[in-house]
Amino acid sequence: MISTMARDAIATHEFVPQAILNLPPAFFIEKGISFRSGLDDLNSYQVAELVLDDVPFALLRHEGTPADQTEVYLPDSIPLIDVAAMIRRILNELDLPASAIRWQRRDSATPF
Repeated sequence: MISTMARDAIATHEFVPQAILNLPPAFFIEKGISFRSGLDDLNSYQVAELVLDDVPFALLRHEGTPADQTEVYLPDSIPLIDVAAMIRRILNELDLPASAIRWQRRDSATPF
């Protein structure tokens, strides 16, 4: 089950992009997922910090990226070999097909 990440847990993780979904944040908002707005060194963004079972993840869209895309971020502590399975778990929980993935990180040489 997906739930909102505790605010004090957010800063304990270093998140990295692992996939891009062909869906805007509005799609997830309609599913009851809350996004907040923020500002980083680059620009403004919308983010939903979440947990699936015991694994934290974030759905994020930076200003300037295509409006119909949302990135999936996972903690850098998750071994690359486990990333694909975690992305599948997230998709399954959100009732999304694999075709919702525009891009997914495959190996350590894939840029963030």
